[in-house]
Amino acid sequence: MAEALRSGRRALQAWSAATSAERGARLVELAERVEGFADHLAKLIGQDTGATMAAARAEVDVVSAALRAVQTVADPASHGRPAVVVVMADASRCFAGLVESAAQVLAAGGVVILKPSLK
Repeated sequence: MAEALRSGRRALQAWSAATSAERGARLVELAERVEGFADHLAKLIGQDTGATMAAARAEVDVVSAALRAVQTVADPASHGRPAVVVVMADASRCFAGLVESAAQVLAAGGVVILKPSLK
Protein backbone atom coordinates (compact mmCIF):
# COMPACT_ATOMS: atom_id res chain seq x y z
CA MET A 1 0.00 0.00 0.00
CA ALA A 2 2.89 2.36 0.71
CA GLU A 3 4.15 2.01 -2.87
CA ALA A 4 0.64 2.68 -4.17
CA LEU A 5 0.50 5.91 -2.15
CA ARG A 6 3.92 7.00 -3.44
CA SER A 7 2.80 6.32 -7.01
CA GLY A 8 -0.44 8.19 -6.41
CA ARG A 9 1.42 11.23 -5.13
CA ARG A 10 3.68 11.21 -8.22
CA ALA A 11 0.67 10.91 -10.54
CA LEU A 12 -1.11 13.70 -8.68
CA GLN A 13 1.47 16.29 -9.75
CA ALA A 14 0.92 15.81 -13.48
CA TRP A 15 -2.80 15.00 -13.36
CA SER A 16 -3.74 18.01 -11.20
CA ALA A 17 -1.60 20.29 -13.39
CA ALA A 18 -3.74 19.41 -16.43
CA THR A 19 -6.64 21.72 -17.18
CA SER A 20 -10.19 20.58 -16.47
CA ALA A 21 -10.74 20.39 -20.24
CA GLU A 22 -7.73 18.09 -20.65
CA ARG A 23 -8.87 15.87 -17.77
CA GLY A 24 -12.39 15.83 -19.18
CA ALA A 25 -11.11 14.75 -22.58
CA ARG A 26 -9.13 11.91 -21.00
CA LEU A 27 -12.20 10.75 -19.07
CA VAL A 28 -14.23 10.74 -22.29
CA GLU A 29 -11.47 8.64 -23.90
CA LEU A 30 -11.75 6.23 -20.98
CA ALA A 31 -15.54 6.11 -21.44
CA GLU A 32 -15.02 5.24 -25.10
CA ARG A 33 -12.67 2.40 -24.15
CA VAL A 34 -15.18 1.09 -21.61
CA GLU A 35 -17.85 1.18 -24.34
CA GLY A 36 -15.54 -0.72 -26.69
CA PHE A 37 -15.18 -3.53 -24.14
CA ALA A 38 -18.73 -3.31 -22.76
CA ASP A 39 -19.74 -6.90 -23.51
CA HIS A 40 -16.50 -8.29 -22.11
CA LEU A 41 -16.74 -6.15 -18.98
CA ALA A 42 -20.38 -7.17 -18.49
CA LYS A 43 -19.38 -10.83 -18.77
CA LEU A 44 -16.70 -10.34 -16.10
CA ILE A 45 -19.13 -8.55 -13.80
CA GLY A 46 -21.62 -11.38 -14.26
CA GLN A 47 -18.99 -14.00 -13.48
CA ASP A 48 -17.76 -12.11 -10.43
CA THR A 49 -21.12 -11.11 -8.95
CA GLY A 50 -23.67 -13.52 -10.40
CA ALA A 51 -25.54 -10.64 -12.05
CA THR A 52 -27.52 -11.35 -15.19
CA MET A 53 -25.96 -10.21 -18.45
CA ALA A 54 -28.60 -7.47 -18.74
CA ALA A 55 -27.90 -6.17 -15.23
CA ALA A 56 -24.13 -6.34 -15.78
CA ARG A 57 -24.43 -4.51 -19.11
CA ALA A 58 -26.56 -1.83 -17.43
CA GLU A 59 -23.79 -1.37 -14.86
CA VAL A 60 -21.22 -0.89 -17.64
CA ASP A 61 -23.52 1.71 -19.23
CA VAL A 62 -23.67 3.58 -15.90
CA VAL A 63 -19.86 3.59 -15.80
CA SER A 64 -19.61 5.11 -19.27
CA ALA A 65 -22.22 7.74 -18.42
CA ALA A 66 -20.46 8.61 -15.15
CA LEU A 67 -17.15 9.17 -16.94
CA ARG A 68 -18.80 11.40 -19.53
CA ALA A 69 -20.88 13.34 -16.98
CA VAL A 70 -17.92 14.71 -15.04
CA GLN A 71 -16.06 16.18 -18.00
CA THR A 72 -17.34 19.65 -17.09
CA VAL A 73 -16.21 19.74 -13.45
CA ALA A 74 -14.47 23.00 -12.64
CA ASP A 75 -10.76 23.37 -11.96
CA PRO A 76 -9.58 22.12 -8.56
CA ALA A 77 -9.16 25.65 -7.25
CA SER A 78 -12.93 25.84 -6.86
CA HIS A 79 -13.06 22.49 -5.01
CA GLY A 80 -10.05 22.76 -2.73
CA ARG A 81 -6.65 21.15 -3.13
CA PRO A 82 -6.48 17.96 -5.24
CA ALA A 83 -5.55 14.90 -3.27
CA VAL A 84 -4.84 11.20 -3.39
CA VAL A 85 -8.14 9.58 -2.45
CA VAL A 86 -9.18 6.07 -1.50
CA VAL A 87 -12.66 5.19 -2.78
CA MET A 88 -14.78 2.32 -1.52
CA ALA A 89 -17.49 0.86 -3.73
CA ASP A 90 -20.87 -0.63 -2.98
CA ALA A 91 -20.51 -4.41 -3.31
CA SER A 92 -23.85 -4.65 -5.12
CA ARG A 93 -22.60 -2.25 -7.82
CA CYS A 94 -18.91 -3.10 -7.81
CA PHE A 95 -17.93 -1.33 -11.03
CA ALA A 96 -20.47 1.49 -11.30
CA GLY A 97 -20.28 2.48 -7.63
CA LEU A 98 -16.53 2.73 -7.79
CA VAL A 99 -16.39 4.71 -11.03
CA GLU A 100 -19.18 7.10 -10.05
CA SER A 101 -17.13 8.13 -7.01
CA ALA A 102 -13.72 7.99 -8.67
CA ALA A 103 -14.77 9.98 -11.75
CA GLN A 104 -15.62 13.02 -9.64
CA VAL A 105 -12.26 12.88 -7.89
CA LEU A 106 -10.39 12.49 -11.20
CA ALA A 107 -12.29 15.30 -12.90
CA ALA A 108 -11.40 17.65 -10.04
CA GLY A 109 -7.70 16.82 -10.42
CA GLY A 110 -7.39 14.19 -7.69
CA VAL A 111 -5.94 10.70 -7.94
CA VAL A 112 -7.68 7.48 -6.90
CA ILE A 113 -5.94 4.39 -5.57
CA LEU A 114 -7.81 1.13 -6.10
CA LYS A 115 -7.20 -1.73 -3.73
CA PRO A 116 -8.33 -5.05 -5.16
CA SER A 117 -10.50 -7.40 -3.19
CA LEU A 118 -8.81 -10.27 -1.40
CA LYS A 119 -11.19 -12.67 -3.15
